[in-house]
Amino acid sequence: MLLLQPKSLQISTQLSFVQYEKVSTMDVDIKSFHFDGGDIRAKAILNSEQIDFQVSSHALSFASPVWKEFISLSFPRLCEGPETRGSPSEKKAKRTASFDLDHILNFIVILDFTEDKIDALLILLQIAHLQFANIPKRLPYETLHGVAVLCEQYDCKKLVKPWLADWLKEDWNESNMRGQEGWLFIAWCFGRHGILSELAMTCVLQANIGDGGECMIDGGFHYPRPYCGSTPVDSYPLEKDGILLPLDIVESILDTRQEAIEQIVTAVYGVVEKFEGKKKHDHMQQEPGCSFACDAINLGFLVKALQKEDLWPRPSPGDIRMSIHDLVKILYRIDRFTSRRPAPSGCEWPARDHTNCFPPGHLSSVVTSALSSVPTPVLDSHMSYMDTASLEVGLLD
Repeated sequence: MLLLQPKSLQISTQLSFVQYEKVSTMDVDIKSFHFDGGDIRAKAILNSEQIDFQVSSHALSFASPVWKEFISLSFPRLCEGPETRGSPSEKKAKRTASFDLDHILNFIVILDFTEDKIDALLILLQIAHLQFANIPKRLPYETLHGVAVLCEQYDCKKLVKPWLADWLKEDWNESNMRGQEGWLFIAWCFGRHGILSELAMTCVLQANIGDGGECMIDGGFHYPRPYCGSTPVDSYPLEKDGILLPLDIVESILDTRQEAIEQIVTAVYGVVEKFEGKKKHDHMQQEPGCSFACDAINLGFLVKALQKEDLWPRPSPGDIRMSIHDLVKILYRIDRFTSRRPAPSGCEWPARDHTNCFPPGHLSSVVTSALSSVPTPVLDSHMSYMDTASLEVGLLD
C-alpha cells in the first residue's frame, strides 16, 4: 500500500515481492467497497480499472499498526513555535488561522492499495469495518495466499485469527496440489511448521534446474500420487509471478537439493568403487572363490546401466540438472536391471548361489539410506518466525 501525500512515506520490508497479477479469484463487486464511517479516501484496482472508495481511519488504525502509522503520519503536526506563543486562546486562534484551504488540501490522505490483491484486500477491510457476515468460511488458494501476504505486509495476522481454523482446515491436502507452492508462504506466515517442512522437502525432491538456471518443479510428482501417464508433464518455475515465498527458502531448497544429490552420488559410486577393488565389501558377503568373477560382472552391469542413463563417467553433482525424484527412479531401475545379471560361469558345477555378491535391492537401499540423512531446507530463521506466528494466531500444529 502506498500513501499519497506531499512527501510519501516509505516503509521497507525484508520480503522479496514478485509483482502481483491483477487477477481476482473471488467475485468482487465495487459495491462491496462501501464502509460506514469512511473518512479517508482510498483507491485500488478492480478488473484492471481504478476504483475510489472511503475507509474509516479509526477502523484501520485499530486493525493494523502499519495502517495506523500511515494515517497518523499523514495529518499535519502542530508545533509550538514563536507564532503560537501566548495565552491558550491566542495560541488556538493562531493555529486555526494557519489552516487555510490550500494547507488542508495538501494533506488529504489517499491510501493507495493498487498494488494489493483486490479480493484479499476486501476481506481485510471488511473484517476491519466489522462486516463479519461477508467473510467466507473457505478461501480459494490464490485468495488465501493474498490474505497471508497482506497480513505479513500490514502486520495484522491477529485480524484474521477467528477465521484461520476454517481457512486452513484442508491445508495438508491443498498444500500438495500441483502448482500451489505458495503454501510455503501461507504456512510460514501463520506458523504451520509441519506444512512448511513437508512442502519444502517435497520441493527439494521435485526441484530441477531449468535452462536459465532457475529452480523448476517437476510436473509429474504431486499429491496424491506421482504421475504415471505416458504423456510428459512440463515442469514449471517455483518462483512464479504473483507468488511471494518466505525469504531465502528458494536458495535453501536448491542448496539442500545439491547436498542430497552429492550424498546419493557418493553412495552409488561407492558401490562402483567396491567392485573396482578400491573399497572393501562391507555390506555384501561374497561366496568364497568368486570375488574376481563376480566383481567383474557386477561392475560391468552397473557401469553399462549407468552409462545408458548418462550417469557414466561419474558426473559432478552440479552437472545433474534432473530432480532427485527422477534420479532416484533411474537408480531404482538400474537396481532391478542388475539383479537379473547371469552367473559368472554358465558351466559352474555345482552351481553357486551368487545372490549375496550383489544382493537385489542393495543399490536401492544405499540410495534410501543417503536420502534419509538429507537435512530440512527450513532454516532456523523460518522456525523462529513460525514459533512467534503460531502463538500470535493461536494455531499449533
